[in-house]
Amino acid sequence: MMRSFIGDRTERKRGDWRRWTMAASAMIIAVLAALSLSFARAMAEGPDIVLINGKVFTCDAANSIHQAVAIADGRFAAVGTNEEIRALAGPSTKVIDLRGRLVLPGFIDAHIHPIGLGIPNYLDVSQATSIAEIRRALAEQAAETPAGQWIRGGGWLEENLAEQRAPTRWDIDEAAGDHPVILFKQGWHALLANSRALWRARITRETPDPPGGHIVRDPQTGEPTGLLEEAAMDLVIAVIPKRPTDTIEGLRQTCTRLLKYGITTAYFSSELPETLRAYQQLYRPPRPAMVRAIIRPWLYTTGRTTADLLAQLEGWPVISGLGNEWLRIGELKIFVDGGITTQSALMWKAYKGRPGYFGVQSIDKETLNAVVKKAHRLGWQIHFHTCGDRAIDLALDALEAAQKAFPRKDARHSLTHTYVISPRAIERLARLNVAVVVQPNFIYTLGRRFAFSFEEERLRRVIPVKTLLDHGVRVVFSSDNIPIGPLQGLYGAVHRVSRDGRPIGPEEEITIEQAIRLYTIAGAYLAFDERRKGSIEVGKLADAVVIDRDLLTVPVEEIRRARVDMTIVGGRIVYQR
Repeated sequence: MMRSFIGDRTERKRGDWRRWTMAASAMIIAVLAALSLSFARAMAEGPDIVLINGKVFTCDAANSIHQAVAIADGRFAAVGTNEEIRALAGPSTKVIDLRGRLVLPGFIDAHIHPIGLGIPNYLDVSQATSIAEIRRALAEQAAETPAGQWIRGGGWLEENLAEQRAPTRWDIDEAAGDHPVILFKQGWHALLANSRALWRARITRETPDPPGGHIVRDPQTGEPTGLLEEAAMDLVIAVIPKRPTDTIEGLRQTCTRLLKYGITTAYFSSELPETLRAYQQLYRPPRPAMVRAIIRPWLYTTGRTTADLLAQLEGWPVISGLGNEWLRIGELKIFVDGGITTQSALMWKAYKGRPGYFGVQSIDKETLNAVVKKAHRLGWQIHFHTCGDRAIDLALDALEAAQKAFPRKDARHSLTHTYVISPRAIERLARLNVAVVVQPNFIYTLGRRFAFSFEEERLRRVIPVKTLLDHGVRVVFSSDNIPIGPLQGLYGAVHRVSRDGRPIGPEEEITIEQAIRLYTIAGAYLAFDERRKGSIEVGKLADAVVIDRDLLTVPVEEIRRARVDMTIVGGRIVYQR
């Protein structure tokens, strides 16, 4: 049966109860009147767009499937059969024959970094299979880049290289010419700098490791190899010229790339104040084709005292939730440990082949507890970077103490990455109603790194999506790094096999229907948006993606080969393949 456009959107304000009631009533009447007029216009003149002859997987509570959908005034106006929706079309309606293709709610990527997507002269080496290939790609980029300008890139991982080792500055110096170069390792917890970049940053054999970072050195000579891990990366990043126009153009290009992946809402993590200003400028009307952006400010803790951090939190004039449907402040991002690509994720059990080594703790427990308690009391949602099981426990300890001191219903805090989780932590996540934001694409892209770092017992429990769901934990999907995209994530969730064909905990596989929900409506939940977007339901924001094949029925290998044919944001077609 066709469903028609009706809805009720109000926004509560504080104040005197009588005044609030009158204002709220007036607002309800106005919104209902506006929606009624919108529906009346859609019925009289026809909706703006109708998609027919498709398979519309709505992600509503019943996972309803329809043939067609109508869009009016930036919202879904009706879903139903071809005949029902076609009958609504007016003389100005754009009718799109899907020819059997799949329509999903727009993907919501709940943890992503725009680094690299729009940086000038950015060099993607994620597909390189040898250091020689990296050299060739760098030489080509250097030939096209004005003399002396920085070249930035990344995506390499030693497991993917024929040499089975990390490249050094001496491997790339000749290819770089007179350009300073940095190439991030997958995961963004380390980078390779060439000799010219190290010289610009004044990094020599005498330079000490900064707090929370490590300068990798040649064991014979003590000279820096060019590899900088964790906070040591900041030594070279700090000397790269920053131009506001580069940041704005980079964000614009980022949005263009994300729309091609079918991402209609992105949670941009680890953002700094200068970047927030760029977002504000870019999202001013009339805005170009954009994703809906939820910004996670980064509370940078390295080298700072507890008093400084608490004062910073008190001084910030914003908290989670400020903004509108296009640009909003999300959770506060706090790092508790490092990453898996550098084996700096904080673990209870030592890494395979490294007796006595458990990873890196990015913030001491006392400071973490104090900061979390303050942020929670001020009304922030908090998003913790926690890759290892020990880091997860530290974050949950801090959250539980904060909630006990300042009870708050439905705070919607979250942890991200959570590669290895103890059974006790899973129980606590469910009890505290803390969501976990995971990256199922890493099963494929980082499977070899997991196998290198963990013995078989832990390997089977990496990113345990099914176990989390079975225990009532809220799970949300994301990509973290690009170019990956949600389709790769869906593949990793339903077929847990690494790039080299190794099974990674196949008992943690979930269904494609579950996976799609975790990339759509689950992401809306994090920002209290589940009534506004995340599913194809009448009255919700018309964000949708058209896939070139039916993911619900194709063989599993076809999921990774699927492509986005069309992306719609707010009822506007913003990408077509």
